Amino acid sequence: NIENELYNLINNNIRSLKGVKYEKVRKQARNAIDDINNIHSNIKTILTKSKERLDEIKKQPNIKREGDVLNNDKTKIAYITIQINNGRIESNLLNILNMKHNIDTILNKAMDYMNDVSKSDQIVINIDSLNMNDIYNKDKDLLINILKEKQNMEAEYKKMNEMYNYVNETEKEIIKHKKNYEIRIMEHIKKETNEKKKKFMESNNKSLTTLMDSFRSMFYNEYINDYNINENFEKHQNILNEIYNGFNESYNIINTKMTEIINDNLDYNEIKEIKEVAQTEYDKLNKKVDELKNYLNNIKEQEGHRLIDYIKEKIFNLYIKCSEQQNIIDDSYNYITVKKQYIKTIEDVKFLLDSLNTIEEKNKSVANLEICTNKEDIKNLLKHVIKLANFSGIIVMSDTNTEITPENPLEDNDLLNLQLYFERKHEITSTLENDSDLELDHLGSNSDESIDNLKVYNDIIELHTYSTQILKYLDNIQKLKGDCNDLVKDCKELRELSTALYD
Repeated sequence: NIENELYNLINNNIRSLKGVKYEKVRKQARNAIDDINNIHSNIKTILTKSKERLDEIKKQPNIKREGDVLNNDKTKIAYITIQINNGRIESNLLNILNMKHNIDTILNKAMDYMNDVSKSDQIVINIDSLNMNDIYNKDKDLLINILKEKQNMEAEYKKMNEMYNYVNETEKEIIKHKKNYEIRIMEHIKKETNEKKKKFMESNNKSLTTLMDSFRSMFYNEYINDYNINENFEKHQNILNEIYNGFNESYNIINTKMTEIINDNLDYNEIKEIKEVAQTEYDKLNKKVDELKNYLNNIKEQEGHRLIDYIKEKIFNLYIKCSEQQNIIDDSYNYITVKKQYIKTIEDVKFLLDSLNTIEEKNKSVANLEICTNKEDIKNLLKHVIKLANFSGIIVMSDTNTEITPENPLEDNDLLNLQLYFERKHEITSTLENDSDLELDHLGSNSDESIDNLKVYNDIIELHTYSTQILKYLDNIQKLKGDCNDLVKDCKELRELSTALYD
């Protein structure tokens, strides 16, 4: 009937009008969800890449804090900046985790809203649906919430872009300052090499000649003026030349590498490789500096010990000579003493005169006997031995724990009764010119009981023993000469008395 037809027409019109309205809301919601999903996927992809990059940076070995290089302001700035940026990597990794959690939360909320939007097959649209506006308003509110989550996702995308750029900048900063750090270390190496090491090596280029001249000037004596100080000169010079050549080889490599490392086109690994080569050569160079110092110290010890051996032989020969003279004068003194007793009993004047002539000849031979040496020469030789010991790193001590020095010699009585002890210096006094600020350390200070040291100690003790015995011989020889003169005078008086009595 007409009424039903009219009802259906109206109902169809309502369904058509309301359906279009509902479908528009649902379409907007679906589009928003699609956008959210796309943004979520893009963010997740970039976050994954960012995490991989950060993990890769994190895996790279950190720079080493090398010695005193942080005393250099430029190196210190590079080092601290790298450590700060390494700390930012950890912070960025945490931000990535937080952002992943945030975008997942946003997506889940948006999907929950979408699930609450009315489905087309769930809506009965007809003339009797009096609550159609309530359903529409509910879906409209859900659409608004979905759009808000889209805005939140877009905000996360913006933050993700900022963080991604920040990660790129952090990586660039780390690489830049790691390159700077290696370059500054190279500059430090070059500065140390040129200002200290090279200066020291050049200042000691003629050190052997200076050292030998020092020996010659310090230890000249009439008893050792025939000593060949230059006997080992060529051997020493050859060894020093090898050290100089090794130093210069490393020095030249370091300077070459310094010119290579300032190339802006080099990446960090290339710069690091160049620096490591230079560092290796710098270590070699330092060893050569130490070798030079050690060998110069060894020359002092070797030549000092060799001269002590020479003086010991000289003093021993003087000891033998003085001992022989002591025996000669002892024999003369005993002979004159016996003759003096014999003269007292002689009655024959002629025989008395012959005996007296024999005594005078014997005394004359004693008087004309050239003394084997003199006290001052022996004392000077002992001073030289003390000086040589000090020169090669040995301190000579008395039994009263007093250091014996060439400048403070002992009195004769103290010298004769002295017991010697020895200590090692921690540093050998330098006699070289232009030593810069690099000291010649005595690196053998811990080898007190070495065979070489014990030999020198024994040599000095023997020298002292021979010298004190020579001094005793000299005193005895001088005394016996006087005693022989007195005996001859007594004999002459006896002759005169005997002659007067017989007359």
